[in-house]
Amino acid sequence: MATLLKPDNVLAIKLSYNSSPIEILNGWFPIQLGWSVEDLIESAEVVNNINFVPLNLTLEWKKRLHRPKDAEDIVKLEHFLNKSA
Repeated sequence: MATLLKPDNVLAIKLSYNSSPIEILNGWFPIQLGWSVEDLIESAEVVNNINFVPLNLTLEWKKRLHRPKDAEDIVKLEHFLNKSA
């Protein structure tokens, strides 16, 4: 487990579950994307009483940040969301 501070003093904890990386944040840089925290909470998908950012917003976030590390995630999210539509 690793803990680090991201931009805007957002705390991140990195974990691994079944060899899959998981990152838990106490914030999500919504101001950079024009989203308020209230918007994110209101649009959250709840699974087992845990709020998750919807996949369509995660996809938009990754596209707008345009980071090389997100390229594979973008392809997978687009495929999943198109298949689910």
